[in-house]
Amino acid sequence: MLNRAPNAQFSCSMALDTDNFFMLVEAAASSIQGRSGVDEFARIFDTLIDRAPKGKAKRLTAPMFAVESRRLLDLKGPGRSWPAMVTALSPSDGTIKLALNDIAQWVPKPGDSQIRMTNRAPNRTSVALWIEVGSRRVLLGADLEHTGVEGEGWIAVLASHKDPNPATVFKVPHHGSANADCPEVWTTMLVQNPIAIVTPFNGGAGLPQLGDLRRLARRTRNLYCTASGPGRPPARDSLVEKTARRVASERRVIDRWPGHVRVRWSVAEPDASPTVELFNGAYAFEGSALQ
Repeated sequence: MLNRAPNAQFSCSMALDTDNFFMLVEAAASSIQGRSGVDEFARIFDTLIDRAPKGKAKRLTAPMFAVESRRLLDLKGPGRSWPAMVTALSPSDGTIKLALNDIAQWVPKPGDSQIRMTNRAPNRTSVALWIEVGSRRVLLGADLEHTGVEGEGWIAVLASHKDPNPATVFKVPHHGSANADCPEVWTTMLVQNPIAIVTPFNGGAGLPQLGDLRRLARRTRNLYCTASGPGRPPARDSLVEKTARRVASERRVIDRWPGHVRVRWSVAEPDASPTVELFNGAYAFEGSALQ
């Protein structure tokens, strides 16, 4: 995506602004076998260096790091019809500290052979975003979890968030999982019955579960999901199944094309309502306002 957007600025979590993480990136190509989960950052850093202004030291070339309450994009001025701003809501200072401890443990030691980075911690460093365009507000919840601990996750967001205007569109965090659902976010940061959008995750048992969608539907009448998840595996001959189980320890049905929920909302017309369009199998959950 970064290669396709040559004028784009790249931003990532402040927790990655550490020598240990850069060591991890360097180790990904040599010490960690297969897709490490950080190898793409090596390519990103190379791209940023290639795009750096002439004369700028390579050692100073870096992403814009996101931390709670930091303005990542600020487009305003006399030449614009309305201002547009993007603000990071997370991670908090405390969760960055915890993440740095995790990253230090992941750096391969001499002689280590590691297949892949493991995600052993909650989504502490996930970057939730607050988008303002004119009078419109959108909350992108990323994968930020609700641990119930002060200074962490959504509790930290609620403590630091300053915009009194609620959001009308909400990207539901962590694929609708219950461990990311904070009731106070719905009552203090969102309008009543916001447009809520869920993106599925098909690993393991998969998310969201039917119970997750029903729980979210009790919070809003406008609940949408980009896809229904993989279907059931086709019936096969017992000998084929036996061979497949011997060859592959883990299998799942190949997903269809990912769906798309598009929300359009005029900024120029103050009384305009947002419109929702659904593509490639995206759907409104039963019990929502639109079917």
